[in-house]
Amino acid sequence: MTWGTYMALMLFFDYNPLSHNTIRQLEVFPYQLDECWLSGKIVQVIGDKP
Repeated sequence: MTWGTYMALMLFFDYNPLSHNTIRQLEVFPYQLDECWLSGKIVQVIGDKP
């Protein structure tokens, strides 16, 4: 599985209220993504173009 596919699945299941807690309890969601999101640096991770 490519990194892009993994991230797409993680974001999908993390966004879904029914699976969010499970993803977080299993600690499979990249914590660096949360850190970037909370610090406002998410643009650096995903890019600034649509």
